[in-house]
Amino acid sequence: PRHFLSLLVLWTALVASPSAAVPVRLSARRVLSAGAGLRSAGHRSAELAPSNNATRQVNWKIHDRQNSKQHIAALGLSTLQCNVAARTDSKSDRWERCPAECPVFAETKGDGVWCNFECVEASFAACSARNPLEPLPDEKRGICRACIVQGCDVCNTDGTNTCLHCSSGYVLTNGICSSMFTYVWYAAFAALGLVILLVLAWVLDLNSRPIINKEGLMHGLTFRSRAKLHMAASDQEEPEAGTEAEASTRHLWPLSTNLLSKPIAGPGLLLSFNFQFVVILWAIGVGLGWLWLGKAVDEDLLTLGLKEAETPRQNCILVAWGYETQQRLMKTKVLFVFGTYVVTFLLACIHGVRQLRMFQLMDQEHTTHKDFCAICYGLPPLKGSEHIEEELKTSVADATGENVVGVSVAWDFEEHEELISSVIQEDLDEREQGGASGGRSRNRRSSSNVPPINPDLKESSAGVRWLFQKMERTFLHPSVQRIIKKNRHSAGKRNAADPGTADGPVQSPRDGVDLDEVLSDLCNADIAFIVFETESSRNAAVQKSEGLTFRGNAITLHPAPFEPDTVIWRNVGNSSMTEKAKKVGKGIGMIFLALATWIFAFYLPYADFITHYNYSYGQEPGLVSSMTFSMIVVAGNALMYLVCSEVSDRVGFRSIDEREVCYMLLYSFACVLNVLLDLGVTYFMVYEMMKGVNMRTYSGVPLADLKTFTERFESYAMQRELGINLSAYSFPSTFLIPFVIEPFATVYMPYKIMTLIIRSHSQIPRNQVEAFMRGTNMDLSRYADILVNIMLVVLVFYFPGGFTTTLFLALAFSHMFIYAYDHYKVLRSVPSCYFSTMSVDWWAQWMLCVPIGLLLSCAVFKANCQQGQHCWKGYELLLKCSAAFVLHVFLHTVVLVFIVPIFGKKEIVPTPVPYRRCSETIAASWFSTNPVHCLRSQYLHDHHPPCDFFIAGKEHLLRKNEKLGLYFQDFAADAEDYDEKLDLRGAMEILANSPHQAAKWLRSSVSNRGFNLTRTFSTASHAPGASPGASATPGAGASPGAGASSGEGASPGEGASPGPSVPLEPPKEP
Repeated sequence: PRHFLSLLVLWTALVASPSAAVPVRLSARRVLSAGAGLRSAGHRSAELAPSNNATRQVNWKIHDRQNSKQHIAALGLSTLQCNVAARTDSKSDRWERCPAECPVFAETKGDGVWCNFECVEASFAACSARNPLEPLPDEKRGICRACIVQGCDVCNTDGTNTCLHCSSGYVLTNGICSSMFTYVWYAAFAALGLVILLVLAWVLDLNSRPIINKEGLMHGLTFRSRAKLHMAASDQEEPEAGTEAEASTRHLWPLSTNLLSKPIAGPGLLLSFNFQFVVILWAIGVGLGWLWLGKAVDEDLLTLGLKEAETPRQNCILVAWGYETQQRLMKTKVLFVFGTYVVTFLLACIHGVRQLRMFQLMDQEHTTHKDFCAICYGLPPLKGSEHIEEELKTSVADATGENVVGVSVAWDFEEHEELISSVIQEDLDEREQGGASGGRSRNRRSSSNVPPINPDLKESSAGVRWLFQKMERTFLHPSVQRIIKKNRHSAGKRNAADPGTADGPVQSPRDGVDLDEVLSDLCNADIAFIVFETESSRNAAVQKSEGLTFRGNAITLHPAPFEPDTVIWRNVGNSSMTEKAKKVGKGIGMIFLALATWIFAFYLPYADFITHYNYSYGQEPGLVSSMTFSMIVVAGNALMYLVCSEVSDRVGFRSIDEREVCYMLLYSFACVLNVLLDLGVTYFMVYEMMKGVNMRTYSGVPLADLKTFTERFESYAMQRELGINLSAYSFPSTFLIPFVIEPFATVYMPYKIMTLIIRSHSQIPRNQVEAFMRGTNMDLSRYADILVNIMLVVLVFYFPGGFTTTLFLALAFSHMFIYAYDHYKVLRSVPSCYFSTMSVDWWAQWMLCVPIGLLLSCAVFKANCQQGQHCWKGYELLLKCSAAFVLHVFLHTVVLVFIVPIFGKKEIVPTPVPYRRCSETIAASWFSTNPVHCLRSQYLHDHHPPCDFFIAGKEHLLRKNEKLGLYFQDFAADAEDYDEKLDLRGAMEILANSPHQAAKWLRSSVSNRGFNLTRTFSTASHAPGASPGASATPGAGASPGAGASSGEGASPGEGASPGPSVPLEPPKEP
């Protein structure tokens, strides 16, 4: 069909142009070979059609007789004459080739002469006669050219493809330039490859080790599952009539949960999902709007910047066509960009109002602990030996006349944080295993009783295995785990183990320490959290707090803005705003220092390489260079992430929400700097490329002769190439690929590696197994990713319009994937979290002023020097565009600060729900999240039962004590059924070693339709110290698995029924 169509086109062209007197004689072979390029030729010839609407469609029928020569040229014939110079313009056929007798184009250069080409024979003499600097005939490209030698500065003109002088960093050898750093690059990539191979070998080694800690692994997996977000009893459906209620009242949220309307992790996360959803709708709207504009006005809007050029002649034609088309359609584009700015700004304002009202509605509809709490400021410094809680409770109740449930005082315990954390963890571990009744004994089992590491590992600690153990210790190091888990605000520091270094018992920070003395010597902060029976009582007490005193100090009460499980207790009251501002300033200095180090160590060497690359005749850096640039970008982002995270932690914020605001702003700032650096390197690379191909402006001025940034940036050649690079940089490199990698790099791989390590180390303590298997914490850094992506997609308006629709729709598609990933991650991966304020969302809305301001700046830039408009040049134009940007930032800020709050809800009605009902539903209270308060209750006040510390996933260990305001009590939450390969592997070993036992097990499994290897092995053996089938009572030291049925992640022997299977012992290590 392709060959037949080529004949048909040729016949149509000849009939349509009888005036063409050129004799045409084609052999059948030539027609068949010409037909192979018909599809591309037809596409290319369509670019030559006139730009008016009547003749714009790509169709052979609309070409008039004047285009018949172009059809013939498209089939491999030429209408050009040998040795006749002709200047190209926008109507020239850029794909036309020279006749066979003179197959190469030679550019005739001279004063005031540009884009002048003639067809000459493919010989050194013919080419050098026209242009001595381009003496080499290249029939493949169809041009006369200079040498193509990488790193060459000046070519030989003797007709050889050799270099005369090399650029800096290169050495000339027999006419070839060799890089001085070639072996350095080889060594760097070899080292990187060796590291990758070593990691793969380590993972394979882990996978091949015998399974000797199946019980510990199942415990860790169970804790991982129970630590995830579960529904409260009030969120679950009531059991149907006649059905028995399940023992566990808290289940995982279903995957069908609508996170746009259900605040399962607080209103802060709900607003984050709404923010991302609105961005997706906006991107689709703008992309489809530009597509409609192109179809309705001129389809050249959709192709500007997309057409290809490979030779100087093609570049001349493309620049002429692009400049003329861009100028003709510039008014249309300016109107669209300005309209997009107006609509986007209005939508941002409406979105701000909607987010505010949604937050207020969520706050009113959902009763939480912050509704009953007032923060008391101004407490005098007192020692822990005094009963501050009861005294302050009585004082506030008497002064305000309102009923106070209890008081949780903040303490300065940063110096003893590790001790306090270890004591709490050991107490919980012992209660979980049923070792202490009531949990009030002072003589606890310390971690010094933990046995040494597996001796089998010591015997093999040589050679490669020794290296692998070093890698394991590095992976399990607290600092590494802190980065992987994003564990920035934990109560303590003992969250990692070192299973390969201890030759004896692991020492506990508690050993040899008088805990009562430590607690008595602690000094309180100036803050306390006072809990009232109702929200109305809290509000009334706040209004009556003026003039309140405590021990001679004036104190004030303010409504709590955050939830108790978002408080970073070690930071409460530690520093003033001045000290925090100083820390933020130092942090920004750290960011600039890290950025400078990164620039001088990585960016400048790469930029030097890029600027000295030979871009002649369309050459571009190869795969290695592209990979290097990608690695630099990834390394820069990772470095900025770590620095911003560390800075945010060191400031000492009192709540997670405040910390997330700082982190989001710093991370956004660092990402914007990173993008600007990337775009800067791209600009210089494109500029060197354009100089390499001798690109000129529409008026014939070489780009190398342009002096100012604006002159270079406004040239169509630069506009087109920068648009191509921005498009490639944005999608998929920035919009999609990092987020496709993220689930594997931050979720699956850490989980899988920790699974392999734990199952092969039998002596890792339970609390450290839990820390290792805990999922990666959730944060709100996605706002920064969204903002950077919006900024990149807005920049496309500075460049030709062919990239606009593709890039906006690519943004929408990418964020659909990101939204789906975040949706699944929140419901099935991250540990329980809560974001109680809209502060992060407010700052993200404010930062929208950057991309929206760029829209206004772009409209000013594109309207410059248009008919009837201003005409600024050089830095004056940049100043005007910057002024437009700053004006919008000011206007955006005014709207968010003064206008949007006017449309919020005027009156918030206090909840009628009493504190008791709230506390019965939500486990994390102002008392159970305060580590020092819990230890004081247990060790100083001797409460029975004491206030238990809250850990997500261990809510069933909390005990009720109404006198202390503790009302939560529940069974263990449901756990997932982890289908681990270790169970299948163990099953296969047992089946191979014991056929009789295997046959018995198979008969039992098949007869009961319970063929499930994983479930059989997860319930086959009993954990040490736990009685099989023991039932669990809520809050009374119930172990994981209590109340959970087989297949729901129950830990072996802890309240789990083995089901239809024969208990099989796990394989013993040889």
